Amino acid sequence: MSNGLTDPQIERLILRYRFELARYEQAALHTAAELRQALRSAAISRYLLAFRAKHPDGLREKLERKRSAYAYEELEIDLNSRIKDLSGCRLLAYSSEDAERIVEVVEKHHWRAKLDFPSKSFGEPSRYKAVHILLVTPDTMPQSVADALCEVQVTTLAAHLFNELEHDLIYKEPDGAGASDAEHEHLNQLFGVLQQADRIASKLHSERKRAMAHSELLESAEQLQAALEGSIGRQLDGDLEALYAILSSVLRDLTLPVLEAFGRADDVLAKGRQALEKLGLPDQENAFAYLWGLRANEQFRPLLSIIEEQSGDAFGAMGELLRKARNASAHNEQ
Repeated sequence: MSNGLTDPQIERLILRYRFELARYEQAALHTAAELRQALRSAAISRYLLAFRAKHPDGLREKLERKRSAYAYEELEIDLNSRIKDLSGCRLLAYSSEDAERIVEVVEKHHWRAKLDFPSKSFGEPSRYKAVHILLVTPDTMPQSVADALCEVQVTTLAAHLFNELEHDLIYKEPDGAGASDAEHEHLNQLFGVLQQADRIASKLHSERKRAMAHSELLESAEQLQAALEGSIGRQLDGDLEALYAILSSVLRDLTLPVLEAFGRADDVLAKGRQALEKLGLPDQENAFAYLWGLRANEQFRPLLSIIEEQSGDAFGAMGELLRKARNASAHNEQ
């Protein structure tokens, strides 16, 4: 049974980590690129993204502070199996609504690690507001970077400021011994101010979505999302970037009235879901179900036929799914 890490053991682990540092730098870089693409597809653009590999000095500080929690034998075999934040990405959202949507996208990502990992919700009473999600680089990548864990933190800009200050003053010191009464009081005041900042940012978020929903010409995936969600009355998930690319390529003037000439958005979505269930494709995201519902309209179907012919390359996964559903539909009609 281990009694914790000794100073010489910590130094040996740090020396080993320096040789492995490039692996974790590349894992963070690739994970950040995947996150950007996933968020772009979901029409999420209001966020800041930072990524890094843990600095050796930061790892040393962590091992020294938590030395009793680690067994040298385990860390010697695989440092990343116990210390999961050697690669890290941080996503800072402008509002709580944006943060929650980002969390949903990251949690659905196919790099999501199948590991039990504690996660804190934005709705919990704790003053720390962030969600932590583990991703793992796929084994199809080069061996030097494959199967590396990357911890993704999602929070708001306002919450991030408080999290960092509280972390430096209290978390790193046992029982908050390093913070004076005055510092605790200032932290309490700051927490109240930043909560108000988060509430105001949420109001701005709502107003912006309302304005985009009434925008006459839909010129981006984000505007399309806002217009459809305003009409449907709930969140629209899936590859909204691909949906926008398809619709804008077949409709000269992409506006909500033009779309609703083919049917009310909620009716179109419901029809799409029903049709996909009959084809044995019941678990598709809302963006594709809406597109398939539009396809049921006799006036819209000819517009989409050109897209279906080139769907293998031009529109990514949604294009492939469109071709798959079309083939299944043709088979059922035979």
